[in-house]
Amino acid sequence: MNTNNDMKDMNTVDENIHTSKDLKDDLEEKLSQQADSVSEEDEAELDIQLPDKIQDIVDSAQGKKPFVVRLLNQAKLLWIMLKDPDFTMELSSKAIVVAGLLYFVSPLDLLPDVIPVIGLLDDATMLSIVISAVSGELDRYGDFLRQLKRVKNQNEQQRSN
Repeated sequence: MNTNNDMKDMNTVDENIHTSKDLKDDLEEKLSQQADSVSEEDEAELDIQLPDKIQDIVDSAQGKKPFVVRLLNQAKLLWIMLKDPDFTMELSSKAIVVAGLLYFVSPLDLLPDVIPVIGLLDDATMLSIVISAVSGELDRYGDFLRQLKRVKNQNEQQRSN
């Protein structure tokens, strides 16, 4: 048994855990700062940049990595909720979603997106932070969609009778 190598491995794991926590802390701070200054122009910029970013990721990963598919689904869900004209989000939640998606579309973030897969880790972490921060809104949006579907089904049944 090589105790020195075991200790080195444990130190590396500890450093990675610490680095991961630092990344999350840095991203939470960045999100908070960006959310405080979100504007309508930022949301309009997402209309342009988000579809391109999603397509770039699909093209580069060809949808073969579950991590990438989950990341794209998270971004799409947040975007759909944000853009749904029949759903009203709290202003603070809307600012968090816009700020998080702006970070996601930016190629110049903590881990540059040009680094394959690794460049998406900070984006995935940011989206996880956003989803956690607006989980109540996401639950409310899910309820809203289920209610909308029920109403639509009832209307279709009434028309067929």
